[in-house]
Amino acid sequence: MVLGYVSHNDSRHKINSKNILNKRETDLLINYADSTNKGYLNFKDFVKILRPNMSNLNSTGNLNKIAYVTNSRSINNMLRTN
Repeated sequence: MVLGYVSHNDSRHKINSKNILNKRETDLLINYADSTNKGYLNFKDFVKILRPNMSNLNSTGNLNKIAYVTNSRSINNMLRTN
C-alpha cells in the first residue's frame, strides 16, 4: 500500500457505498481524476479536482483542510465545462 493513493476499485467502492454518484458519474470522475490512466488516484490531486481552491496545503505539502464532495449535478456540470 502506498500512502496518499487509492485504487480505482477502492474509489468506486467508497463512492458507491456513500450513494454520492451513479456508476456512470463515478467512472467519469475517476477517469477525469486519473487522466494519465495510472490505475490509482493521488489524494491531494483528487481533492484539487473536486474543489479547486478549497484545499489548504501547508508548507510541507500536507493537507490542512479536506474539501467536501459536491452533489452529482455539480460534478456533471464541472465535467461538461472542462
